[in-house]
Amino acid sequence: AAGIAVPKVQLSAALHAEHPQHPEVREALSAFDEPRFLHQTRTRTAGALHGTDDLGPALCGDSLPDTAPWRAHFHVPLHAAPAPPLTSTLSVLRETLARLVGGAHPRTRHLEVETYTWQALPAALRPRARSQLADGIAAELTLARDLLVDLGLKELP
Repeated sequence: AAGIAVPKVQLSAALHAEHPQHPEVREALSAFDEPRFLHQTRTRTAGALHGTDDLGPALCGDSLPDTAPWRAHFHVPLHAAPAPPLTSTLSVLRETLARLVGGAHPRTRHLEVETYTWQALPAALRPRARSQLADGIAAELTLARDLLVDLGLKELP
């Protein structure tokens, strides 16, 4: 509405924890607490946004309220939501894409799928062979294509 240009959109999904006060949710989140990247974690309560610079501090103390859902900046594969009790923000990506490219006048023409964090996933979720990595990236790209086609975009031959 403000006429601000959107030069590029990175398609990704983050970790979502609906009930971070539950021990099993904290345990599931802790599997994603790894040292190579910062995984900023946020929650919103009564109109205020709260956050930590990394998932570890959110899990280890009371620096982040746990009475509302948490989202952690951890890129999970688009096509493979984390196991319950966690989810991803794929629904937010769908809504965002609908606003950005779903109408008659797209607000951006540059979309990029982020695939760099495969080796940051918990060990049980990491690809063990190059072929598994290639299959995972292909599945992410396929899902991204499907999201766009569902919005009415057409594939080029």
